[in-house]
Amino acid sequence: RLRCAPLFYFIGVSKCATSDLLYYTNLHPMVQAPFIRNFIYWSVMRWVDTNRPDESIVPFKRYVEIFDAVSHEILRWTSPAKEEGGLPVHPLITGEHQTFNNTTIHPCAKHDIMLSGDASPTYAYFFEKWQRLPGNEGLEEPKYIIAHLIRETVPQARIVMNMRNPVDRYSYSRHFAMLGYSCIYNMLMNAPLYSDYYFRRYNGENSADNFHTRVIDAIDRWQICVSQNSVRHCAYTGSFYQYPVILKAGLYYIYLKDWLEVFPRAQVHLVRFEDYIGDRDNVIDQLFTFLGLDTSYKVCTKDTIVNEGKTKKHHEPMRNDTREILQKFYGPWNEKLAHLLDDDAFLW
Repeated sequence: RLRCAPLFYFIGVSKCATSDLLYYTNLHPMVQAPFIRNFIYWSVMRWVDTNRPDESIVPFKRYVEIFDAVSHEILRWTSPAKEEGGLPVHPLITGEHQTFNNTTIHPCAKHDIMLSGDASPTYAYFFEKWQRLPGNEGLEEPKYIIAHLIRETVPQARIVMNMRNPVDRYSYSRHFAMLGYSCIYNMLMNAPLYSDYYFRRYNGENSADNFHTRVIDAIDRWQICVSQNSVRHCAYTGSFYQYPVILKAGLYYIYLKDWLEVFPRAQVHLVRFEDYIGDRDNVIDQLFTFLGLDTSYKVCTKDTIVNEGKTKKHHEPMRNDTREILQKFYGPWNEKLAHLLDDDAFLW
């Protein structure tokens, strides 16, 4: 049986238009969407939950089954050659679509690649099980992260990371999610920063003042953590994900630097949310080029609602002093990111 692992990975960061960009990527005729989106296999599903030890981990074969649609399409179009002494293989699996000399193409096939991707937009920053990964036991901070697992499985993987001003990242409402081009700019660029916080309601206490208090609390906890541990330890500490304000998700420099130490720069594609909003068609073309897809195919980016919540909820604007606190917190990390990438656009 032909099985396929995903070639490209949308690793995050959540609330940075990952859903919308994935939606339009999946519209390409040579991209097959998996049966399940945001499966979070590498960060969660493959690890036993110590709080529920009776639950079994999800085996790798179950993970690749969610990509069976792409293998079915490959088999429909081609007759895979048998690798000498091995199982049926096909260059489409690896993305090495230039090596078609060993493959018989069905006459109806107009393209030479078929891809699928894993879109789990917390891969970049959420890996609370890192100490269970062999080689990480007993360490203060992870030596190996999700990037290593993916590289060992798919060495030629294509990594896509979306980023936006980390202060504004909170403003991307999970209730509104991502609307079509005509209305997303005004809605998202002017939305209050903390709607990610608003979505995760805490006993109905969501308000600008409550958010301000929680931001201060989150920053205090972070400062205490880094005074007692390494920065990477605190960045990968799972408990921080449980707080109402997911402060660490905006520390892009830490996570991107780690991923770039595992994958060469040519295999990592970065998307700034602000660029996407400003010229979505061009950003999509750049992504297609990165993935090796035919850029002559143009997706229709009209007013399409992607990942829209069932109920649109409105909330009051963030306090100015809250924004100033967050800007002060993220500023040094944005400077490190801009230096890493040699691009002042990431200074925000």
